[in-house]
Amino acid sequence: MMLDSIKVRQFLQAKFWGISCIILSYFAHLNANPLEFDFELTGKSIEENKPIGTKIGTFSQQSANPEKLGFKIRPYFPLNINPALWLDASELNWASTQWDDKSGNNNYATMHGTVFGYPTIKQNAQNGLSLMQYPGSEGAYHSFNEMNDIRTIFWVLRKKTGYGFMLAHNSRVHFHFKTGQFFWEKHASPNVYNGKLSLNGQLIDGTKADIPTKLSIISLRTSGNVTANNFSNDRNIEGRFFNGDLGELIIFNKALSDFQIQQVESYLHFKWKLPLAYDPVNQPFSLSTNDELLSNQSFDHEKFSNYEILVRASDNYGNHLDKKFNINILNVIEDLDGDGVEDPYDSDIDGDGLKNSIERNLGTDPTTANDFRAINKSPIAISSNAPLKIIENRPAGTLIGQLNVTDPNIWNAHTLSLVSGQGDTHNQLFSLSQSGNLSSNAQFNYELNSSKFFIRVRATDDFNTSFEKSLSISLVDEDIFSPLTLNLNLMLWLDASDRSSLDRGTYLGELGQPEDGNATLFWADKSGKGHHAITSSGSPTYLSKGLLGLPAFNTNGDEFTISDSNESFDMWNKMTIFAVFKWTNTWAWKTLMGKGNTWNNTTFSLQRMNPANLNQGTGTFYGLGDGYIRTNGGNVTD
Repeated sequence: MMLDSIKVRQFLQAKFWGISCIILSYFAHLNANPLEFDFELTGKSIEENKPIGTKIGTFSQQSANPEKLGFKIRPYFPLNINPALWLDASELNWASTQWDDKSGNNNYATMHGTVFGYPTIKQNAQNGLSLMQYPGSEGAYHSFNEMNDIRTIFWVLRKKTGYGFMLAHNSRVHFHFKTGQFFWEKHASPNVYNGKLSLNGQLIDGTKADIPTKLSIISLRTSGNVTANNFSNDRNIEGRFFNGDLGELIIFNKALSDFQIQQVESYLHFKWKLPLAYDPVNQPFSLSTNDELLSNQSFDHEKFSNYEILVRASDNYGNHLDKKFNINILNVIEDLDGDGVEDPYDSDIDGDGLKNSIERNLGTDPTTANDFRAINKSPIAISSNAPLKIIENRPAGTLIGQLNVTDPNIWNAHTLSLVSGQGDTHNQLFSLSQSGNLSSNAQFNYELNSSKFFIRVRATDDFNTSFEKSLSISLVDEDIFSPLTLNLNLMLWLDASDRSSLDRGTYLGELGQPEDGNATLFWADKSGKGHHAITSSGSPTYLSKGLLGLPAFNTNGDEFTISDSNESFDMWNKMTIFAVFKWTNTWAWKTLMGKGNTWNNTTFSLQRMNPANLNQGTGTFYGLGDGYIRTNGGNVTD
């Protein structure tokens, strides 16, 4: 409101002539310095990564007022944390029935009082800011919605006298006060008195330290969730209402880090001009003596691209104007390794193949390519997940074990290979994948082969440093009769009891060994001739206890084809067959095995004859065209 100095002068001259000259002189200044002034900021942006102290812009007044304005940046609350409740008395002129919540969560506080007293506002109480005064009288407090997940709290507070909780509840006593001290461990929540309590940035024990009688910054990080719904009325018990001043109450429903706590304490330090036990965390911006806005930190566009600052301009007569400005942090394209991914989003900034997180853990620089090579060390050991051994008579391609590499550098991957050198005697009999799968290249006979084989293995890391070791593989005697020991030109040996010779896929090692009831497509030949049985029709089923309690196949019309048998099984004038089998029905003309499958062109078959009509059992059927010969191996019960 503009004051009319002429009317004031006339009034004073008429009523108080003796002192009018002094008062009129003051109003003459007011007339020369009206409230209608404005100011502006020239320059409202800064590129990210600029050094501290970079000039952003200059504040200048935008009015004809000849008086020089003073500028001040209001303290800035940290951007990266969000309170659940924030009550701030600093700008209040009076205590209304509702105390607005600055957190944005609309958890405003409701004022309570009686004829004995209400909370009131004291202006210009500290650094020109207001305080909420609590008289300690019955019923004088503020309530808010119950919060049962409180983890971090900040107060700007001083206590006068009496019995009062730092926070309270109408039925719970998580912040129970002890005469003088912050908390009483006999009744307070362990999550409160075992928490981290600081007074002006100095750690204290709340069960021993007194609540301050001088205005102070207090912070508490609890060790678990606690509950409150007011400041500060202990269960409506007479004489237990807070007596003192509250400038600010900030509550978080998460445990802030030590640095985040320092950020908030520093904000309160700058705002209220209260002491702090450590060098405060700088505010984002500062002012020079020439009214220049300067950066107080190096900004990161990807973290925060915009800051809103509140600036107060004042004249020499106490008039002031608050104005908000948005400071933009301009993005700078940062792509150190040129891979098209900006560094803030690149998991490997320097493109050396090692993730940033790993480099930081190692103490190397994620922005300097390959600097960790200097600390790279060779692998130090090669071992197996189990003793390396193979049972005799197992087909070529049998998996023997998995080799593992020990390396002091956790970032390295390794390539394994068989190499020449000491202990490489039997390298040619085995295969080793780059990932460490060791398998046989041949079928071994304990009676005819050495009982121990030797191979030499090399493990090479990402930087071509390596480690070599000679390993031994034991050949285990299968203490049962083996047809191989007869040395009588064994052409085919299919053994359902040897699950290592079976695979659910079309070759050994593709899908793994079958379990009971699984379809099995591959049955390895243990003769060493490579005449493997491969499913050509249906899905033969593996039974773990199929015949006499031993493993077997239920073919039920399914068919295996013997690989590479077209010529290998031709032009024989005699042969010997051993087979263990059982017919599962009485239907006629069922073939167990044969070469060819046409009625008049069957070269050979071992089959069931016609039990129903001819009382025939299992026999052979061989020949060509109509010149076939049939033999009956017995009656229908065979």
